[in-house]
Amino acid sequence: MRPDPAARGETRIYSPAPALRNPGLLLRDMASDARLSIGLAWQLAARDLKSQYRHSLFGYLWALLPPLLVAGSFMVLRAGGVFSGGAIPVAYGAYVIIGALLWQIFADAVVTPLRLVTASREMLVRVNFPREAIVLAGILTTFFGALVRLAVIVPVLLFYQIAPTLQIGFLPCGVLSLILAGTCVGLLATPIGVLYRDIEKVLPSVLMLWMLLTPVAYPIATLGGETAWLAFNFVAPLLEASRSSIIGSAPIPWAAVAAVDGGVLLALLAGWLLLRLAAPHLVARLGI
Repeated sequence: MRPDPAARGETRIYSPAPALRNPGLLLRDMASDARLSIGLAWQLAARDLKSQYRHSLFGYLWALLPPLLVAGSFMVLRAGGVFSGGAIPVAYGAYVIIGALLWQIFADAVVTPLRLVTASREMLVRVNFPREAIVLAGILTTFFGALVRLAVIVPVLLFYQIAPTLQIGFLPCGVLSLILAGTCVGLLATPIGVLYRDIEKVLPSVLMLWMLLTPVAYPIATLGGETAWLAFNFVAPLLEASRSSIIGSAPIPWAAVAAVDGGVLLALLAGWLLLRLAAPHLVARLGI
């Protein structure tokens, strides 16, 4: 629940005037609410994790099964000669399993904001609390799932006898970049998804197509590196850099990663602002 401003010696004034008329005050309120959201975000994240796997036969194994099934499908197709996969610097099994696990981290980050908003619709309508708590809870939930998936990489490296290099120190940065990039996409899609349920239904199909257009199961070099759509697929350099940090297959493309991260941070700020401005209208829509 949102802390009472009066209890902290503050006075909060609500005005019908558009928030963008005073951008300085808007940014200060956003920063203040983000700080106040931390405690509630932990509670929302814990609730979401429990609800996802409650009454489930495999429990938290569902965090692993989808990417492992995807990797297994690509391994069968490659073994059957359906596609070559290009020149892989390590065993293909390790390459595609790690790629699928990293992709699932991004995909989870995309769908989590809308799922949490939908799950919190009653609270959104009845309780006045910082909406930033939902975004932070989504990041925490995705981060927990990422830790579960990264734990699987250890036995994969041992099985395929791959020795990590010093580049593995980049892995936390790469995973964080994937989480923030996915959160950015999910945050921008959430206002539309609340208004139209079609977004929630079409997201899995969009992510499946996106995965096929991302070098999860094949290296970028297979496509010549100059394919037009690849230039706009900002997930590709993040995933390639994260995987390279694990298997040491290539140098980290620092320039590409920095460029994507800079764009993601700007887009995150825009998505946060959009959610902030749209929140009253979304709450009214949810209350109908």
